[in-house]
Amino acid sequence: MLQFPLYLGSYLSSLVEAKANQFSKVRNENEAMLLAGEFGITIYYLNFCSLKGLLLQDNDKVIVGINKELPEVLRVKSILHEIGHYILHDDNRFKPVFADWHTMFNREEREADYFAWCLMSEGLKEDYLECSPINKIGGVYL
Repeated sequence: MLQFPLYLGSYLSSLVEAKANQFSKVRNENEAMLLAGEFGITIYYLNFCSLKGLLLQDNDKVIVGINKELPEVLRVKSILHEIGHYILHDDNRFKPVFADWHTMFNREEREADYFAWCLMSEGLKEDYLECSPINKIGGVYL
């Protein structure tokens, strides 16, 4: 079994795993979109300069924007990451901090990444680790 490449801490890992384990593993983009649909989340594919994805809410409508230039495996991971924010951070899911991963890689971002990781099938994890660029600071997978 592949290990999550970031340290989250055993307590937070357990909490995130408990939420993620309520859902089936995701093998591809269609399954990620179906999962988003279960929460009433609409996915839009957009041109972003450096963002992979973002979560927005307009009244009762929840929208996830995904960078359409990403390879499929990174689009899937980004969809699952944003679903993670929706599920895990309902008390503060729309804070501006989520919009800038270049300068802020905080606890909520690591939790959403771990949620995505927990939902990814083993094959998808392997593809992700092959495809994902390594951040220049600290060798962290983003």
